This record gives sequence, structure tokens and C-alpha cells, in this order.
Amino acid sequence: MQRLYGIQYLRFVAALLVMLGHAFMDGHDFHLIDDRTYAALGTIPWGGGVDIFFVISGFIITMLLDRDAKSRGGERFLANRLIRVAPIYWLYTAAMLLAATVVTAKGAKEFNLDYIGASFGFIPWPDERGMPRPILGQGWTLEYEMYFYLLAYIVALIAGRARNLSLAIVLGGVTLALYATSQLTPFGRFYTGFYGSLVVFEFVVGIACYNIYRNAPPVKFWFKCALVAVGAVLMVGLSQIAWMDRLFAQGLPAGLIVMGFALPGRRQGRPIPWLEEFGNASYSLYLLHPFVTNGCALLFAHFLPNGWPPYVSVSIVVATAAAVISYNVIEKPMIAYLRARLPERATPSLTTAGVRDQ
Repeated sequence: MQRLYGIQYLRFVAALLVMLGHAFMDGHDFHLIDDRTYAALGTIPWGGGVDIFFVISGFIITMLLDRDAKSRGGERFLANRLIRVAPIYWLYTAAMLLAATVVTAKGAKEFNLDYIGASFGFIPWPDERGMPRPILGQGWTLEYEMYFYLLAYIVALIAGRARNLSLAIVLGGVTLALYATSQLTPFGRFYTGFYGSLVVFEFVVGIACYNIYRNAPPVKFWFKCALVAVGAVLMVGLSQIAWMDRLFAQGLPAGLIVMGFALPGRRQGRPIPWLEEFGNASYSLYLLHPFVTNGCALLFAHFLPNGWPPYVSVSIVVATAAAVISYNVIEKPMIAYLRARLPERATPSLTTAGVRDQ
């Protein structure tokens, strides 16, 4: 299997896009960025990084299931997913809980125990505005990830070699059923609306991308660049259409971008070490960047109130450095420690398959 350095790099790009969107939001909240500039910056769908992550997740999870197609049972898969995602998320959720109740720059908040428990349990729960946002705001995406992992686990239990198709059918079928329920009846509308969102089909886009990748011949570099460019242009353009669902405006273009980074090239280039390291740290960057953007916005509002470009630049440097440290000092050792203590030897991570475990 050809090493998927491109997917590793793209993970960092996706996390950086999300960070930039939140940096601009914090800069506006602290009056570093005026309304006109903020509106102009808002024409770029920075949140498209989330859609790229969902497509990558569908791609990688399908690769895992495909690699282990001869074995039944999904306990190892689910255990590895939980170890990979949950502990570091719990750590930063606890940090945000502390910051939000004690030292937040935007005013202290109080959370009830149900909301706190749901945030740690990857369970959608309405915040004070009725939105499904956990304590660590971007954690809503991980609630979809856990939903996807659970369905993949079920498929791994019941399916053999047809896992790819089975996962797409199960995911699509359950999502459509929940979507129909949310539209036709008020019963459980908060949860049926959340899990029945069409954004879930972005995982199906990732499944399709993996199957294209698996059967694709090597392509020229210009073709890969063209896919990325077309995907980026479509994402920016379609996002301006208010009535268009996110799946079509950002999810499908994200699929083109992922394919541009994933397809095998005619030449196997050497990895770029610093980009690979940033890709390793992308999950930490995704989780910790609000602490950095909020803190930097507060400092710049006091000492350089008209300097939003330096604020954004400093935020990128500090957040990336903090993410690399977090990955190497906390995240990576924690994963190794927990996986070493599973009852049996953990399923090999995707490092051996050509891309770091997401």
C-alpha cells in the first residue's frame, strides 16, 4: 500500500482552517476585527475543515475495516478508536470547563451536571441557546465521529468481506430514517435531527473516496492539483448559496480535495518531515486552539487593538507549537500507554498502513 503522506498533510490543513475561523471569530468578539473585515473574511468557509475531517474519517475507517476484512468482531477496532479520540478530548474538555467557570475572558459560565456528563460522554446536549454544543465547542464533531465508529463496530460484528458496502448502506439507511423521523414527528426531534443530519453522509463520501483510491491507477501530479483546486473553488462558491445543504456545499467538494491528496502519484515523493509532524499534531491542534485564540485575542485587545493580522499570525504559531508539544508530551504517550494495557495486542495503527492513526 502506497504511503498516504498527503492525507497526513491534509489533516493539518483541515485543523488549521478550523482554527482560522475561530481566530477570526475571537478577534471580532474582542473588537480586533471590524464588522466589515469580519464579513469579508466570513466569505471563506473556514468550517470546511470539519467537512474535510469527516471525509478523511470515512476514508480511514473504511481502510481499517477493509484491511481486517478476514476477521470478524470489532472490539479491537472500537477500543482503539476510543483510546485514540477520548482521553485527550476529556483532558481539554476538563480544561475548558475550568476556564469557562473560573478564568474565562468572556465571562464565567455555570454548567449543570447533565450537560457536563453529556459533554464527556459524547452525547449531544442543548447548550444555553438550544444548540448541540458541548463544553469544548468543536466537540460536536466528535459526537458524530463516535456515532460513526459505533455503526462501523456493528458492521464489523456482522459483516465479512462486504464491510465497505455494508457500512455505507447501514450509515445511509439509519441516517435517512432518522432524518425522516425528525421531519414527520416531534418525537425526539433534537436527537433525530442531530443524527439525521445530511452531514453524516460526508462519512459515506469518505467511504466512496477510499474505494476509488483502492482501485485507482497512479495519476499525474497536475491531476491531483486540479482536483484540490476544483474542490476548493466549489467549496467557496457553493457555500455562498444560503439554501444549499452543507453536504453539497462543503461535503462533496471536500471529497474532491481528499481525493487530490490521496490518489497515488506516478512518482512516490519523499515525506516532508515538518508537515508530517504537523499532521501528527492535528488532533491536538483541533482541540486546544480555542485556548490560544481566546488568550491571544485578549492580549492583543489590550496591547495592540488595531493589529489583527499580527494577532492571527501569532495565534497560528503558538497554537501549532502547543499542538506539537501536546502530541509528543501528552497525546502520543497516553495512547501508547493505554493500548499497551489492552487485554490483547492492539490492532496495528494506520502508521503501518501508510498514514498515522487518526
